[in-house]
Parts: sequence; C-alpha cells; structure tokens
Amino acid sequence: MKLEASVTGCPTPTVSWQLNDKTLTSAGPISIRTDNAGLSTIEVEDSNRLTAGKYRVVAENNLGRATADIEVTVTGRSVIGCCWLHLHIHYFL
Repeated sequence: MKLEASVTGCPTPTVSWQLNDKTLTSAGPISIRTDNAGLSTIEVEDSNRLTAGKYRVVAENNLGRATADIEVTVTGRSVIGCCWLHLHIHYFL
C-alpha cells in the first residue's frame, strides 16, 4: 500500500504520519519519505488487517498545523501491488 501527500507551506512544514492516532516511523514493513519538493510518501509492505485503520498525515510549522485523514480497510490480498492516494495540503498565512 502506498499513500502520498503533497505538502507546501512557508516556512517549510515538517511532515509526520499516524495510524490510529499513533505516530509512525520508518521501521520494518513501513517506509516513510519526504522529498525536498514536499511529496511525503508512506509505503506499507504486505498490508494486512493490522495495517488497516485511520491514517493521518500531519504538516506543521511554527505558524500552524494541517492534517488529512484516510480510512484504509484491508479485506484480503489483492492482485494489485499498490494503491495511490494523493492528498494536497496547502495553507497560506
């Protein structure tokens, strides 16, 4: 499973990901990356019912915070290797 968020802000925000209100880190089957253009990606290998739930991307800087949520349901193995969700979070101050 792959989720992407395009995040912009000034000053440049920090980006984090949560699953069911718990902060995620790159470890084991979870890979989190944010590039210099503001594209943040979380990839989960071998998605299963334990990796289902409410994913939240959080963008924060000293001027504020923006979030976006997506509910992920895993019902079984799929032939398709990845899914893409594009979240665009923009805030202007």
